[in-house]
Amino acid sequence: MSDSAPSEPSGEGPADSAATDPPHFPARTHLARHRTATDPVRARWRKWWPGRRLFPAPPVTPEEAFGALRVLDRLSLVDHTPDTPNQAVRVHQLIQRATRDTRTLHQHDQYTRTAADALMAAWRLAAGERDTDLAQALRTNTRALTRHGEEALYRPDAHTVLYRLGHSLGESG
Repeated sequence: MSDSAPSEPSGEGPADSAATDPPHFPARTHLARHRTATDPVRARWRKWWPGRRLFPAPPVTPEEAFGALRVLDRLSLVDHTPDTPNQAVRVHQLIQRATRDTRTLHQHDQYTRTAADALMAAWRLAAGERDTDLAQALRTNTRALTRHGEEALYRPDAHTVLYRLGHSLGESG
């Protein structure tokens, strides 16, 4: 659940495509990094086990990311409607708040920057801003992310999503 709240801070937007796009995209990379071990031998290893870090996490497939969204939907933690363009995933503000409040400052900053990377990836997929509804959803999510994690977006340098938001606002008039 901690992965859904930072991805869509306003509770709506293009999370479905950001979570299921190619493996070099931030949402799936983040999911792979935080994947629970399914191999029974590796699952028994302790965190301090020397060989634990020698095996890279397997990439998350689009089907696995989609399946994770469906499970969260069944548990009523998100509203996942893949047929609705630009608002495929919605997260209630109370769930977002509960998720944010349980993180350490370091985790909050890390997840904020990951969410900003995912928004940038979605903006790259948008191929300009011909789809004004998608552009508006991306701007809304970027503003919400800025509202909840502004400090993290300026450390160590200003994140490119802030520049992209300004550029988009300028183009929209």
